[in-house]
Amino acid sequence: MQVGAERFVEKNNALMVKIGEPNKWRMKRRVVWERVFGPVPKGMIIKLKDGNGRHVYPENMELITGNLHMRLNMLGYDKTPKEFQPAVRLMAEIGIKKAERK
Repeated sequence: MQVGAERFVEKNNALMVKIGEPNKWRMKRRVVWERVFGPVPKGMIIKLKDGNGRHVYPENMELITGNLHMRLNMLGYDKTPKEFQPAVRLMAEIGIKKAERK
């Protein structure tokens, strides 16, 4: 495959883009984020707001902490109906605050 080629990795729900030879790939969300917003700060993760790994565009991206990302995954955020997602996110954020206080 040529540099610039894309492939979707179901397991990671991630669109990958070939950035070099012989076989160098990166998540397209990271390539797009860095082109538009600059480097991703350490400890932060690029989350696609709609949870669809193929919808890689700046308006669909947000930076979240690794801790929040883990809690959202544990709570099944991306599989939750859209109308309940704000509540699930709030539950995750409350869980983080609660753990920080202990």
